Amino acid sequence: EGIELDEGDSKRSEAHLNLDRVIQVFRELRSEEKICLEKNDIQGQKKYALLNQTLLLATYFGQEWINIKNNCEEYQSLKTSEDIADFNKLHSYINSLLEEVGLK
Repeated sequence: EGIELDEGDSKRSEAHLNLDRVIQVFRELRSEEKICLEKNDIQGQKKYALLNQTLLLATYFGQEWINIKNNCEEYQSLKTSEDIADFNKLHSYINSLLEEVGLK
């Protein structure tokens, strides 16, 4: 019984750590947005705000995202291949963390 409790505790700790990592992605995007705003970098501010919003939507909709992303105004606003690559990289990372938690 003690081993099962230890294993469960370890799994919960890992799940909390992964969720914290997901939250950190959004914090860093928000931080970059604020830095750009302080520097009057309107293009950079828009980029990070758009990435943040699009990732929030993709994370919220989960597996449905595949079906709705082409109709999503925010996703369509990711104009450059660099922006789309940044989105795909972060979205993949978030999904891998959520899969480990069992939320995907």
